[in-house]
Amino acid sequence: PGTVVNITGYIRGGTSGGFVTHNPPTLASIEIAATPPAIANSTRQPSAPTASEGVEVSANITSASSTISNASVFYRVDGSAFQEVAMAAIAGDSLGGTIPPQADGALVEYLIKATDAAGISNTLPTDTTAAKFFYNVRDNGLTDRKSTRLNSSHTDISRMPSSA
Repeated sequence: PGTVVNITGYIRGGTSGGFVTHNPPTLASIEIAATPPAIANSTRQPSAPTASEGVEVSANITSASSTISNASVFYRVDGSAFQEVAMAAIAGDSLGGTIPPQADGALVEYLIKATDAAGISNTLPTDTTAAKFFYNVRDNGLTDRKSTRLNSSHTDISRMPSSA
């Protein structure tokens, strides 16, 4: 996904350095033809769900160059295949979709994808190979020690209770 730019001008480049430059004669020779949808102000409720609660993911989704044709939440549980939940209008530019309830202890990763009428799409987070949103399902709240995984190489063990 990205911005579509039309440039009238010259292309300069050499094979030895691997660099190529586009050189428009004037700024008027650059046209922003289309931009991907903007996804902002993402939230989820509840922030710490139990196994009986679905999680509503919402965001403001807009397009400067077209209309939004599709918006979805893609989620997966414990590293399984991604599943899609359609997002629907809430109010104004706000759209939302609900991830169904998951089992206690489940790790749920998710992302938001929007596509406009021109077929240009965007995701939030933008680089989903590097990061996704996530949450853990916890029936006993955030202080349930049996569900907490610790990586001892990154944990200050002197601060842990002796009974842990």
